[in-house]
Order: sequence, then C-alpha cells, then structure tokens
Amino acid sequence: MIKAPLISDVVLHEEEFEQGFLDGRLSTLPDDEVLLAQQWMLVDRTVFEVESTSPGSIELRDLGTGEMIEVVNVDDNPMSRPGSLLIGRPLPVGDIYRAFSGFMALRPDLVQAALSVLDDKDPDALMELLGSMHRAPEIRNTDGHEMEPIEVTW
Repeated sequence: MIKAPLISDVVLHEEEFEQGFLDGRLSTLPDDEVLLAQQWMLVDRTVFEVESTSPGSIELRDLGTGEMIEVVNVDDNPMSRPGSLLIGRPLPVGDIYRAFSGFMALRPDLVQAALSVLDDKDPDALMELLGSMHRAPEIRNTDGHEMEPIEVTW
C-alpha cells in the first residue's frame, strides 16, 4: 500500500497539508488550477456503493448523503462491480468526477465504522481501519477465547 495514491491523498487531505502544498505552488499555477485545487480541498472522503458500471466509468451512491455521482476513467476491476462498497474521494473536474487517489474496497461489516471514522476526520483512525481489512483473522473458540496452538502427541 505504500505506493498507493491513497496514502499521499490522506496525507494531503486528512492531515491538512493541502493548503501548504498549494501555497508553495501559487506562483506557478494558472488561476483556474488554483481554483480547482481550492475546490478539491472541500471534498471529503466517504463510503460509496457501486450502483452500475460502464466501460471506463462507474456510478456511485454516497452512503452518507445518498447523492449519486459518475466517476470516469476508472479501470474495470472486481471491486467496481455493482453492490461493491468503496472508500474514496472522487474529485470534480468541471461536470465530471475523477478518482485520482483511487478507491479501496470496504467490507460490509465496516461501513458504519468507516462512516464514523470519516466524520471524525482522524487520519490515523482511517489508516487503522483500512489496514485492519488486510490483517489475518483471529481464530476464537465458541466461548470467544483466542485459540492457542497446542501440540498433541499420540
């Protein structure tokens, strides 16, 4: 994940380095790009459900607001099938949306936790939540105690 565009976007947006990044480039950017970057700072990451797909685009429903958007220039992959849950921050470019930082798949049991973490705007909690999806599962017995490996010799 270290090379994923999501990481740099979390640093810029959730860690609030966007303004400093933009300030350092104001003299080299045209006015329309400055305006676009300022607009992007207002867009927060959220949880989406994929409603439909077509070549190069997906239609998403924001689970927090119910808003529908279409994101273009998206690669076709298994996580972008209808019904899939995604965390992302699609950014407006004119009348369309692009997902420059990509999307991460989200398990259905983590939707409420993800919405809560995203509402709190805590980058550490967000990364912990996303990382938890890649952790090995814990095996527990029927009483809820963690299973311990035991060597049995017959």
